[in-house]
Amino acid sequence: QKLDLSHNQLTGGLEPLSACTSLKSLSLFNNQLTGGLEPLRGLTALKELHLMNNKLTGGLEPLRGFTALSLLILESNPVTGDLGPLWGCTSLRVLMLEHTRLVPTDEDTAHFKDKKHCSVYNI
Repeated sequence: QKLDLSHNQLTGGLEPLSACTSLKSLSLFNNQLTGGLEPLRGLTALKELHLMNNKLTGGLEPLRGFTALSLLILESNPVTGDLGPLWGCTSLRVLMLEHTRLVPTDEDTAHFKDKKHCSVYNI
């Protein structure tokens, strides 16, 4: 249910994790992981996702519908797009986006700043 592979200089994409659908916590920060978030699409049981300091690209669409997700740390990745896919993450309490290429729309900013009990960094 918990996998922490942080600080391991891992390379490559997230594809090996696509079958880990029972994971509740995934920590992969401070590696050299590349590619998009698509391999995580089926990991909807995740409550915590730590991806800080990698080289992950693409948008947030694969995280759409992650209703159990309470903590998402994506800082220091060149991910792009807006925050629309995260609107359905109703349990989200901490969202860290510093040093990404995400460009929140005005609606995104209003949505997440108005959410009670959600701390949002860098939008």
